[in-house]
Amino acid sequence: MPRVVYSTSNQVRSSNQTSSQMPIRTGRNSTSSSSRPTHARDMARPTNSNVIRNAVALNIAKSTKGLIVPLDDIRDFKTGLLPNYMKYTVVSEPGTDEAAIALRVNVGSYSDPKDWQGTAHATEHDVFISSAKYAEVDTLTNLTGRWGGATNAYTSDMETVYEVEILDPSEGRELYNGRPKLQHTLDVFSSLFIAPTFDPRYVDKERNAVHDEYALKELDPYRRCRAVLFQVINQNHPSAHFGSGNKHSLADGPGRDLRTVVSNFFDQHYSAAEMHISVVGPQPVPTLERWVQETMSQVQLLEREHPDYATEPLFPVGMKSQFVQVRSEDNSRHLTLWFQTKDFNTYKQTSPEWIIQSVLQDKRQGSLYSMMADKNWIKNIRVQSESNDGKRSLLGINLELRKEGFRQYKNVTKTVFAYLDFMSKNLSTSYVADKYREGREQNQDHWLTGGKLSALDTALKLVENTTRYNYSDLLIEDTMLNQDIMETQHILSDLKPNKMISILSAPRLVTDKLEPWYSVGYKVNKLPDADVETYSRARLGEGARLPGLNPYIASNVVKYSDRAHTREVPAIRHKSHGFEVWSMPKVFANATKAHYRIALKNAVLFNGPKDQACMAVYLRLIRNSLTKYDTLSKDASQRFSVVGREFGFDIALDGKGYSRKQMDLLDRIFRTIHHVQPDQDTVNMHIEEMRESIENSLSKGIDSLMAQEEDTILVPGELSDEALYNTLNNIEPRDVIRFIRNFMNGPEVLSFIHGNISDESVQSFANMINQNVTLPQGAIVEPEKILLKLDQQYVHSVNSDFYFAKNDRINGYQHTFLAHGQSVKEHAAFAIISQMMDKAFFSEARTENQVGYSLGVLPTKNGAYGGLTFVANSSNKSVPEIHEICNSFLLGFLSTFDQMSQEEFDGYKENLLHELGYSGKSSETVANMHWGMLNREKAFGQKSYTFNLKDAIEDISINRVKRIFEEQMFSEPHSLLTFMDKNNTNWRPADFEII
Repeated sequence: MPRVVYSTSNQVRSSNQTSSQMPIRTGRNSTSSSSRPTHARDMARPTNSNVIRNAVALNIAKSTKGLIVPLDDIRDFKTGLLPNYMKYTVVSEPGTDEAAIALRVNVGSYSDPKDWQGTAHATEHDVFISSAKYAEVDTLTNLTGRWGGATNAYTSDMETVYEVEILDPSEGRELYNGRPKLQHTLDVFSSLFIAPTFDPRYVDKERNAVHDEYALKELDPYRRCRAVLFQVINQNHPSAHFGSGNKHSLADGPGRDLRTVVSNFFDQHYSAAEMHISVVGPQPVPTLERWVQETMSQVQLLEREHPDYATEPLFPVGMKSQFVQVRSEDNSRHLTLWFQTKDFNTYKQTSPEWIIQSVLQDKRQGSLYSMMADKNWIKNIRVQSESNDGKRSLLGINLELRKEGFRQYKNVTKTVFAYLDFMSKNLSTSYVADKYREGREQNQDHWLTGGKLSALDTALKLVENTTRYNYSDLLIEDTMLNQDIMETQHILSDLKPNKMISILSAPRLVTDKLEPWYSVGYKVNKLPDADVETYSRARLGEGARLPGLNPYIASNVVKYSDRAHTREVPAIRHKSHGFEVWSMPKVFANATKAHYRIALKNAVLFNGPKDQACMAVYLRLIRNSLTKYDTLSKDASQRFSVVGREFGFDIALDGKGYSRKQMDLLDRIFRTIHHVQPDQDTVNMHIEEMRESIENSLSKGIDSLMAQEEDTILVPGELSDEALYNTLNNIEPRDVIRFIRNFMNGPEVLSFIHGNISDESVQSFANMINQNVTLPQGAIVEPEKILLKLDQQYVHSVNSDFYFAKNDRINGYQHTFLAHGQSVKEHAAFAIISQMMDKAFFSEARTENQVGYSLGVLPTKNGAYGGLTFVANSSNKSVPEIHEICNSFLLGFLSTFDQMSQEEFDGYKENLLHELGYSGKSSETVANMHWGMLNREKAFGQKSYTFNLKDAIEDISINRVKRIFEEQMFSEPHSLLTFMDKNNTNWRPADFEII
């Protein structure tokens, strides 16, 4: 088992040694330059590393009971203090192709000067500008962008967090100025906190960037209601401020200079003793630790007392419950009940916030959501906390209301309090233990076990959680939950109607006040005593119960070792009654999810905008019905789509082996999709809500209504939002009901595709299909739409741009080479290779061999798979013949590099830069490119990172491109083959040779 080390070696020294070894900078109110900061004492306690190591092993084993999670997967790491009392944690992850740095500073917007609101946020932006050592503006951002990485930062109430991600950080590879990338990046990063320049030429630019972030959220309903909340709470509490800031709150003026304010703020608050840095990389722990010591030890130490933000309560003393009306600028309607509770961060292992969230946000039968959704009162419910000050928090229960719920908002409020009362009386330690075990089984990977978290996520988790955890607590955080519910009961006792702020937002409400920063109209009234009494007496009727546990969690989840690969390819697992079930068995051993696709076609439908609008309404009805079912898993995904004449439903389930329970769940889901029979009132409600959603999207300049649909992607044919809105105005509920009946009356094609499950489950799945659907003769599956899980990243088909429908006239073949952990240079190489292939071989193939083709470069986030894919099809060539032609092309392609002149190679690069939109531009990034969707948010539905390919394309050589091609495609091939045959031949994987 790797070592778990707690460092104390730098913590035992005399005061003289301390003074001589670390720089001291005196704050404005400091009285001493040599005494140790009082708040750092707790961080210097010697701790027995063996005790911590044993505690980690014991509690990980407890939390993963019933799961196979090897303890020897725990990463090697070390945590301790630098000479300047900065806390550090380094994590070694050998073999990774990514590295990350995260730094938390214990100062945030609570420390803003009263007449400069937003200063902490502006400082966060301005720190990144440049430093005395690296004076060129945006050195760090440009450096990481060149390597396919990114920089980011955020400011909260009591902390500011900076983050850096780079790719290809391995020692001995990609050296920069004679140093590994990560070492050099640390040097640049540390310089920003040792001597930032706050270049006045760019401070104004960053002020505008702060304002742009404010403007982006200016019309957000939650942000606007939150702004009003801060006008109603105790105005002496630091939460009653405008933390984000904008160009007005940060404006210069007579005697006002933002650059001076930011510089003073940094000098006063950015002390090493108020910082924690974490570094994750492939190097050994001693190497990472040495790099951190060499760079971050020079950050200066301030003599600064840590402020107490909790001297004032959040609610004014003696406050009676308030009812606040807020006028929304869109058609959304919300009811949020706010309560003052104990700061959730003071609870280390009983997690009352998690318990309350997991119960109240549950959507299964017996939940608060199900009670109100069945009455068409609410669309959604969420629980969130705000304004944690070290002593108190604000807990909000937010309900997104339907029109009927808005009209019945008092009954909605009454139901919430009835449920809270029921919950406090029926919550038990055994129920909490089962809920926690359910959550652990749905998300079995711990941050130390090398599973789901990337290097950046790991680094962030470390620095974000140490504000409330000691070192020893940090090591076991998330591995154990104390099942004592006393603290949860204590929190529930604070959620009473006689001490709350109730905020109701809707269009056209009467208001008499204006919030100053977001210009939100609102009105505050004391909540009538009669309403308080009604809510206090509210009780649920007989038969009420807490939501049950998820019966569909796989009981045999297995975590494979990282980067274990096999070379199996897709194969038909079941074929009968005109349909096929395809499977991708253990393509990548990391995969612990299976993907299912249900595709329905009906040629008689989708003949115009009316059909397409009806289909969009139908999808909303399906989604609404499915929310009443048991949660699939914490990380389950589901997606609906309408493309052309096809309706598709994709779903991902956890687990390697699939039980009968999960087949039962799929059966229930399919029956819901296949047998939705809404009444006219329900259909009319959904039509109205879709109109409102489109109005909101159009008013905000959002391109698609579908961006508003949670967990759903709807693409109703070629309809624009405006066209869909106009069409919805011209359809009646009976039109939708008639459409559903016609659509489900014998679909033309029904496809089920899934991966990595047992033969028994395949047969069960096939039986479920047979029992529910009567397929017309000749209905077939489309295997190129296999849903893959590529090393924990979801990719809908290998490349969704390559779509060819199987018919009686064509054979199709697709071959994808998958490259693990693609860097920006590798991506540039594949883009160049695709152009070379296009000219050298495939144009010839199309004319001489009568094979059509498509080429594409797959996007990647490190830890996932990218690569090169091509699709070939022919009307007169068999699948094996197409395969042989493609193989011959690839084998002959290597000689192209040897025969190519530098001038010809430069021509390929110039053409590529032109196609990508870089021509005539300096270092701008391009998000959406023909050679792959490089914006990872769109490609993977995750946090956005954008490659800058310009420098990589310009710098790469012929030999480097050739080497990447050889290494990625021949030395360690990870290939995916899919094929279609017009004669319906049941080809087997063994029939195809993988290069």
